[in-house]
Amino acid sequence: MAVKNLKNPSTAKGQKRSTLSSMKNLKNNRWFKVSTNKFVVATMFFLVWMMFIDDNSWLMLHELNDEIEELETGIDYYSRELEINKKEINELESDPSLFEKFAREKYWMVRPGEEIYLIEVE
Repeated sequence: MAVKNLKNPSTAKGQKRSTLSSMKNLKNNRWFKVSTNKFVVATMFFLVWMMFIDDNSWLMLHELNDEIEELETGIDYYSRELEINKKEINELESDPSLFEKFAREKYWMVRPGEEIYLIEVE
C-alpha cells in the first residue's frame, strides 16, 4: 500500500497538472465540443420541453390518442346496439304476440287475475 505525501508540494502540482491535462483532453474531444455548443444545448432543451413538459407534449398527445380510440370503440359498440334495438322494435311493432311475450319476459307484466310463480334454481 503506497502512502501519499501530502506535504510535498511537487506531488500536488503533478496532480493538478494531470487534472488540467485531462481537462484539456476533454475539451479537445469532439463529442464534448458538440454537446457543449450553445445551439445544441438550446435545441436539446427545446426538445425536452416539447416532449415532456409542455401542455401539448408528446405524452399528452399519446394519452389523448388512446382516449380517442376508446371513444371510437364505444361509438362502434353503440352503433351495433342501436341497429339490434331497431330490428327488435320493428319485430315487436309488426307482431302483437311477440310484443306480449317481450312484456311478460322482460318486465314481468301479467294480465289481470294472473299470478306469477318464480322458481329459483340453486
